Amino acid sequence: MVIKLVRPSSYSKFPLSEKTEQGDTVSGKKAKRRNKDNTSELPYLPPVDTWAHRPLFVRPHPEPCGATLDVSVKSIEEKTVKEVTPNISCPVGAPFEFESDLFKGRVLFRVRDLETSANLDQDKEYFKGKNRYNQFIIQGRFKEKGIRINDVSYGGEFKRRLKLAPPAFVQKMITAVFDRINPGVQFRLNAPEPSVLVNLAASVQNIRADVPGEEPDITSLEIEEFNDNFGSGSEDDKSGSWPKDRKERKKMFANFKKSSEMTFDTDLVYTFDHYDDFMDYCDYTMDLGVKKFEMSRILNNEPFQIMAKSLSDGRHLWSFQLWHENFLS
Repeated sequence: MVIKLVRPSSYSKFPLSEKTEQGDTVSGKKAKRRNKDNTSELPYLPPVDTWAHRPLFVRPHPEPCGATLDVSVKSIEEKTVKEVTPNISCPVGAPFEFESDLFKGRVLFRVRDLETSANLDQDKEYFKGKNRYNQFIIQGRFKEKGIRINDVSYGGEFKRRLKLAPPAFVQKMITAVFDRINPGVQFRLNAPEPSVLVNLAASVQNIRADVPGEEPDITSLEIEEFNDNFGSGSEDDKSGSWPKDRKERKKMFANFKKSSEMTFDTDLVYTFDHYDDFMDYCDYTMDLGVKKFEMSRILNNEPFQIMAKSLSDGRHLWSFQLWHENFLS
């Protein structure tokens, strides 16, 4: 079966957080759920007992992509096409395809110990012997020429202040943990609109730039670094010789000036492999070693995202929200 997230006309029919004149959602059920200070509302989400990957609901987030984020899930057994509203869960444990104005490709989410995964056996094999809590792989091609590598950031942005803004020593601890994995990470945790952003090419654990047809299968248990095809920039390119080992590649892309002349090539297939050992999405806790934080109590009715955007014009390459049933309790 192919599940296709329909384009803008259907988004206008099915508002994600607005109500009808009677105050009801399109499903006929009240969508108003408030937090303790009675100020922030959650968007409409399907009943938790219908979530395919409960306690998680991975929601395509088309608004920052210009309402043009198409998502399809393909199955060999069936070749039918079903159009649905944006309120469907993207698969966890199985790859699916998506397309925005800037990027077209595939994505695979894996979450450790998620019993409702679409491929639990393969997930167990992937996480066996590793300290990782999750893995996100994005693979595909850029649709516009001239997108600078130092202009594409990865992370999360929020519209409301955190419920529990971290004290200075906790923010320092978080920064140290993230900076170990993502050099150059920028935190704005106490801002009215908090954000955590880092350069995409500097943050992922492995990156590849392959000639079409030579890219790896994203369901593979290991993705190997392959950055030989970087470094073909202008005469002013200060990136040095390629290929580089992973540590040097991260350091170089985290330097805005050194990567300022480099752009993503629309003729190559890029693979971005991210994983970490601190965010446990099964119970939505952040494990900083000395302490675990229940993030649904800290975030102000806004979930974590898997997103990438252009800093220069604000357009998103992709954006997916990772909801947990704790937000609704």
